[in-house]
Amino acid sequence: MTVRIGRRTALLLAAGLVTGCATQGDEGNGAVATPGTTVSEGLLARIASELNAAVEGRDATRFARVFAAEAATTGRIIAANALALGAWRAEPNDGGLRIRTRAGTEPGWGSAEVTLNVDEAGRVTSIAERLGDHAVVWLHHAIEVLRQGQVWAIVATGRAASAQSWLAAAAEAQSRLIGEDWSAWRPDPAWDGSLVVELPADLLQFGEPAGIGAYVRLRGSDDDARIVCNPVDRPGLDDTGRAQLLTHEAVHAVTRSPARVAPGWVVEGYAEHGAERAFPDLEASNATLLPTDPDAAALPSDQAVVAGDLAVYALAARAVAGAQERWGRVQTDAWFADWQSPGRPDDAAFTDALRAALRR
Repeated sequence: MTVRIGRRTALLLAAGLVTGCATQGDEGNGAVATPGTTVSEGLLARIASELNAAVEGRDATRFARVFAAEAATTGRIIAANALALGAWRAEPNDGGLRIRTRAGTEPGWGSAEVTLNVDEAGRVTSIAERLGDHAVVWLHHAIEVLRQGQVWAIVATGRAASAQSWLAAAAEAQSRLIGEDWSAWRPDPAWDGSLVVELPADLLQFGEPAGIGAYVRLRGSDDDARIVCNPVDRPGLDDTGRAQLLTHEAVHAVTRSPARVAPGWVVEGYAEHGAERAFPDLEASNATLLPTDPDAAALPSDQAVVAGDLAVYALAARAVAGAQERWGRVQTDAWFADWQSPGRPDDAAFTDALRAALRR
């Protein structure tokens, strides 16, 4: 199942998205794959090989021929999108296909796992994400790929105008994080500054409550994270707020937070503290939410982090700051990146560092 982590969103919450649902319209892909349909590994391999050959040959017509007549629109949409992306490659995986993609020339891959239905001739009649996974923008709507420096946006056609503000915010986040040391999280290869954001067509494709600004999706252990932005801005979210939000999400992406086993206060606190370092005004705003009695403060529980209260995020960020002040960022990064590493302080020691930070 897709795992994602994001600012002001539930931690490791199930997706709750019905497989294959898509907004119907001129550019929508309404095909629905029935869960549980079995396609032989041999046929999956042949389908993947034909799709890959079509993409490598830049042949949209050949790509679309893999799809049956009733899925012709689906085939044309995905074919155009595959050619618009920097790279698109299918491989058989667990009764379906794993599709790996690059937005442009960035080194990392994103991926999606899809299920298929086929007819007697072996042509695809429908295709959709696995049940429970988030929607992937290139599977459902015609896309545009935008770029600003080392930041790419994969955007559902029709959202290109609003995508510019998200792309600019992601580029601002990247510029504030690129000079920091991420070696504990990304030792080899080091993070080169690449970020990829997706802007779905609508809230159904976003797959989160309307109040959530963005989240991070990491599908496979060998993938790079993707930042998925809400296609419907929250009221009052200005350029600065959007940049702060995406700086938080970019920290999740760079550190590959969804793949970590650290507690919620570490995961969300580290991302929020990263945003605070980049935006001192955010740290000042968060400071007004902190408890007034340091001696009564405690590390936020995972349940409290899941609830996503702003004060909990502020407290988690201060706990991370307190740990860095006591043991140094290099050492705390090593502990946070590998929670099972020897010599890590216990909760009592982290709590004491939090309380010291609240007193300053």
